[in-house]
Amino acid sequence: MSENPIPLWNVIPPFYKEEYQTKENETTSTITPYLVKDSFTHSALLICPGGGFTHRAEHEGSIVANYFQKLGIHSFVLNYRVIPYHPMISLVDAFRAIRYLRYYSQKFHLFPDKIAIMGFSAGGSISAFTSELYETELYPASDEIDQLSARPDAAILCYAGLSFRKQHLTESDYHTLEANFSKLKNFNGSIKDFTEQYSCDCKIHSNMPPVFLWHTMDDKRVPVAGVLNYIEKLNLQHISSEIHLFPEGEHGLGVDRAKHIEGVCQWPDLCMNWLKRQGF
Repeated sequence: MSENPIPLWNVIPPFYKEEYQTKENETTSTITPYLVKDSFTHSALLICPGGGFTHRAEHEGSIVANYFQKLGIHSFVLNYRVIPYHPMISLVDAFRAIRYLRYYSQKFHLFPDKIAIMGFSAGGSISAFTSELYETELYPASDEIDQLSARPDAAILCYAGLSFRKQHLTESDYHTLEANFSKLKNFNGSIKDFTEQYSCDCKIHSNMPPVFLWHTMDDKRVPVAGVLNYIEKLNLQHISSEIHLFPEGEHGLGVDRAKHIEGVCQWPDLCMNWLKRQGF
């Protein structure tokens, strides 16, 4: 069971625009907690649902949070801002959420040095970027919370969109990207400039947290080629990582849909075992 969404700021969030407050952005810049119901201190998981930066997929949020909550991890679903906000504004919300959990670790009974970020599809892009860019000043500090580190202690990337380059997308998805790009505010440059600047493999460095990554070889929405490129660059930087490439499974499986498919149904257990080995 979840509790009510918690605003990440007590004031208007940075980069707020009244005209951007579409239906999908009505309750954003919040986290929804799914807390383990006991008096012990637990590790935490910040979950970023997918949705192509146009919405947040419900089955990659609450269902995933309930699953990991039952395994003993305090889980929080990030309700991040989407288009017409620039995708980097989604990242602002993720940075603030990590810092917020760290600041209120005693309140939530969680370990401040055991906060993992998990993302699906577009939420996987947010999770990867958070793991890479955590020292970047994306927004002006407003309080003590913003003095804390935004670095997650582990990153879990689930069929993540890790490259927006044309050669790493399906033709239909690239056309969708072009259509959404025309709605994007505050980006000065071409779509090629955008895809190069915001492909996650450009930002990998040696001080990233450990990574758990899974994908399916027949994913038609996020082809595996971009993922393989990302894995190669993780290895070049000697990032501790566990990789699982399953032969079958469509895009957008989450937890509930994956359990009916041989092979990929194992990902939650594999992930939980990996988290335990990281000290979670």
